[in-house]
Amino acid sequence: MYRKQRGAAGVIFFMILPIALATLAFSIQITQQLQAHAKLTEATEVASLALISTSTGKNKPNKKLAQEIVDEYMPFNLNGTKIHVGSELCDYDDGCVQKSGEQSPFSDFIVSATTNHRSWMPYKMINLRPTFKVASTSSTRKYLPRPVDIYFVVDMSQSMGDPFRSDYSLRKFDVVKATISRVLAELEVFNQYNRVKSRVAFIGYHHYNLQEINGERVIIDQIVNESEDDTIADMFNPNKPIIRLGQNIVSQGFQDIPLTEDYDSFQKELNSFRISDPAMTQSWQGVIRAAQVTDEQREYNPEQAIIVLSDGEDTERFGFVPGSYQTFRKKNYLKTLVKKGLCRKIVRNLERKKNRYGEKVKVTFGVIGIDLLLDKSENGFYDCVGENMIFHAKDGADVYKYILNLLNEETGRLKS
Repeated sequence: MYRKQRGAAGVIFFMILPIALATLAFSIQITQQLQAHAKLTEATEVASLALISTSTGKNKPNKKLAQEIVDEYMPFNLNGTKIHVGSELCDYDDGCVQKSGEQSPFSDFIVSATTNHRSWMPYKMINLRPTFKVASTSSTRKYLPRPVDIYFVVDMSQSMGDPFRSDYSLRKFDVVKATISRVLAELEVFNQYNRVKSRVAFIGYHHYNLQEINGERVIIDQIVNESEDDTIADMFNPNKPIIRLGQNIVSQGFQDIPLTEDYDSFQKELNSFRISDPAMTQSWQGVIRAAQVTDEQREYNPEQAIIVLSDGEDTERFGFVPGSYQTFRKKNYLKTLVKKGLCRKIVRNLERKKNRYGEKVKVTFGVIGIDLLLDKSENGFYDCVGENMIFHAKDGADVYKYILNLLNEETGRLKS
């Protein structure tokens, strides 16, 4: 009886042994394949991120780099790695951004790879071959900066020629010029990704605004008369009375630069500008001129940014009472104009515009105090742009940092 039981057990053992071996082999190979696929997926994800980091917007995806990364992750693959890399740009021009529902252009970087591996435990009975393949594709999305129109509204009063209190070797306007140059360099990088370029304009002011009209540099007073209501009603009209240079004792070393994508010409002209001496700060001159410049464009980029840079509180508005020899003085004149709708109308007027792709533009309006903490109780810019859009640049590095904050230009957000 005992021998019969042992014999039956032996028969059963030999009957289930192939099944057990097949199950073991199957489990081992499935585990091996899952492990290889997981590593390959990680390798292609890292490779697609690497392609983004080395992309300039114009060069082709670096296939050699992607190959090296995948091979580093998959050292035991047979017969080399088959790899494919590519990139797909989604821009405004072909309607891709609009159809995608995204808020900005983007580029997808794609890495596909296939590797061969020797099986740890092949088993012919269940068709587990000596080698197997795994494949993976990873795509990483880089969101690109939207084309922007930047209007630099710059205080050109006498004090902008003074040094920073934190560093007497740095003069304020020199820092502003150098900072704008750095912003232009950043825009050059962003422009490599976009078919449409970002543009820049310069609006200079002190107690007047200066423009070039018919080849002549002229001085413009943006205040229509002593009625603030009339000034606001006429703020978008660029045809203001001209004050000839010979009639003004202020040494004039600047003028407006129209909105342009020609950074070289912009930079050359900006480099020639110098601070006026003597000259006072009356920021409404620059803000009203910005209203006209932002209104007169034929095409608008998706982002519109007005950035005021000033180092001083406004002086009083003063002059002669019409029809008499009596003088008047008005404090906090910008604050008065803002209450009448100065800034609100500029922003609303821009927001009614359509950008070059037929969509509403986005408006950013901010103020940077150059070595200046604006007086919250009296300065009109707090009512104009809001406290969260006013920055205090204590040194040269702050100027650059806060301009980038206002522009909110991203070097790229990633989405795997």
